[in-house]
Amino acid sequence: MEKKAAVLILILILFMSSIAYNYTLVFQTPEVELPKEKVLSRISEAQRDILLRDGYTLIYYNYTSEDEIKRYLEYFVSKNDAYLIGNNVGSLGEDFLKVESLKGSREMKDPSLNDTIDLICEIITYPPLECTLREIE
Repeated sequence: MEKKAAVLILILILFMSSIAYNYTLVFQTPEVELPKEKVLSRISEAQRDILLRDGYTLIYYNYTSEDEIKRYLEYFVSKNDAYLIGNNVGSLGEDFLKVESLKGSREMKDPSLNDTIDLICEIITYPPLECTLREIE
């Protein structure tokens, strides 16, 4: 009698695991595709979460016109583990910078180039050599 009960329980466990496996296949969340470009106009919340979790730094920059800050940020993200999410807000808006990483998040209105570099060096997950050299000076 005990052997029959043990066999019946084993069969029931195998059957239930097959159902659970099929259930997870049907209802699993779709895989989030990470951006291929490092300069973007927007990202989804799921992409943001994955990029931050993976150690990337996200730099949000709303600008009123093409300027040296935007050019610097484009160059910076091309050489580092960072993404630039930039938007031209036109003459009615104001320049706005936000930097996010595992170290935290900070934002600034109407930043200068030096303020921008200082903020990035403070928040970036893996500081590049140029940040280290700025600390020495």
